[in-house]
Amino acid sequence: MRKVFLCLMVLFFSFIVSGIPAIHGEDKFPNKPITILVGRSAGGSTDMVARTLEPFLNKELKVPIVVQNQPGAGGDIANTNLWRSAPDGYTLIMSALPSDTIRQIITGQKNFDILKMTFIYGIAGGDFNVIIVPYDSPIKNFNDLKRVASEKTLTAGGTTPGSNSWYAYTLLSEHTGLKFKYVPYNSGTEAAMATLGGHVDLGVTSVISAAKPVQNKQLRIIAGFAPKHDPEYPDVKMMVELGYKDLYFATRQGLLGPPGMKKEIVNILAKAVARAVKDPKFIDLAKKQGFTVDPVDSEEFRKETIEGAETARAILQKIGAIKAKIK
Repeated sequence: MRKVFLCLMVLFFSFIVSGIPAIHGEDKFPNKPITILVGRSAGGSTDMVARTLEPFLNKELKVPIVVQNQPGAGGDIANTNLWRSAPDGYTLIMSALPSDTIRQIITGQKNFDILKMTFIYGIAGGDFNVIIVPYDSPIKNFNDLKRVASEKTLTAGGTTPGSNSWYAYTLLSEHTGLKFKYVPYNSGTEAAMATLGGHVDLGVTSVISAAKPVQNKQLRIIAGFAPKHDPEYPDVKMMVELGYKDLYFATRQGLLGPPGMKKEIVNILAKAVARAVKDPKFIDLAKKQGFTVDPVDSEEFRKETIEGAETARAILQKIGAIKAKIK
């Protein structure tokens, strides 16, 4: 009887010990595909950052990375879906800032709160908006734009109300007095293509969205909204260089997760993204795509987002844009 009991005990403990790796294996993060939502159409600057990151993050985490575009309502649809998703690290979003916070401020919507999301890692920064015209347009510089705009009403293509392009256009109108008929598109790339095709007289888009047609001499940048001169675009005058010292802002793309993510999961993701964006091949590819790699950790990413939101709120309140009804 004692031998039987001992045998049973050995079998029992063998089962327990052998089961431990399996249990841990099931709990190990990540062990299935990770989806990165993009609240804009394919081809835009935010989408470009997400798709450039995809293979490098796949290499670091050893699981498939799926970039899923969910355009609509200026990014609200994707942000709402992220807000409602499980905080397990398998659904993230490539944020477009300050656009996402600006839209939340002017609409007052309650479906999500960007500042309560989980900040994982800031990836790209220094992207800025530009004013573009067809390369063969009679408008060759900002002075030309002011002259022509005083003679007739021009159409300006941009992205949806609340977006970075819309914000740039709003600031442009406020600081210069220039008024255009604003035509919104689903992405900066669409706005750039509409400008190139002559569907609008000019466009206000991110420099990333305009980079390739500018390089191909299909579009011309006549002014930019960066806080200082950009050596990558030596011929482009920034609005601050044209005498509008307060007319500037920069954008930021980075990964956010839903509220309540475990610190351990955030750390795994943050470390993987940090390694991915410091890969020389990623940096080289980013340069070719036209965006600047500017990595910041979770806490710094959150801090600069809060500060950017406070600045935007003050500006939008001053010009009365918060009262606007955005659909």
